[in-house]
Amino acid sequence: MNTSIDQIQQLVLAGDERVYTKLYIEYRSLLVQHAYRYVRNQQDAEDVVQEAYIRIFRNLHRYNFSCKICSWMKLIVKNLCIDLIRQRTRKPAVHFTENIAYDNQEQSLIESLQDQTQGPEQQILEQEVQHNVINIVNEMPDAYRDVFRLRYLSEYSLAEISNVLSLEINTVKSRLFRGKKYLRKQVDSGDICS
Repeated sequence: MNTSIDQIQQLVLAGDERVYTKLYIEYRSLLVQHAYRYVRNQQDAEDVVQEAYIRIFRNLHRYNFSCKICSWMKLIVKNLCIDLIRQRTRKPAVHFTENIAYDNQEQSLIESLQDQTQGPEQQILEQEVQHNVINIVNEMPDAYRDVFRLRYLSEYSLAEISNVLSLEINTVKSRLFRGKKYLRKQVDSGDICS
């Protein structure tokens, strides 16, 4: 880094607008790398960092120097990455009205995914159960829900979840266990079919 932390802090305290340029130039690539570790997509990482800089610049006057400015910026990036991951798990990956090409014929995606051995009643029941499971997951306590979604909806490894949420692997395992226990309790109590 060309600019020392002390110089940046002095610019922030003095209200010098050059600090914005310095923060962008000095830390952008580091923050993109940091975001990429969470979202695993270069474009998403760059979008997250762009949003992070907007928040950083809007809230720079609130920065209290209790930690390094780089750590503060990385925390903002991390929180935005977690928000993005949460949004991904809430949104379906595809729209069921899209058409796909299959053997040079187009058919709706939902038709291509349907098991032809099931009757319409069975398919509706399975969709209803899936919808209810998602609702139960959404109602889980935050600590379990985030870990559960990353593991089972986004298919992250335990190490990746540990990294994204800054948790020990044993904590991740414990929260997964408790999340499954919560889900099982709701299923056994009959909430799955309500």
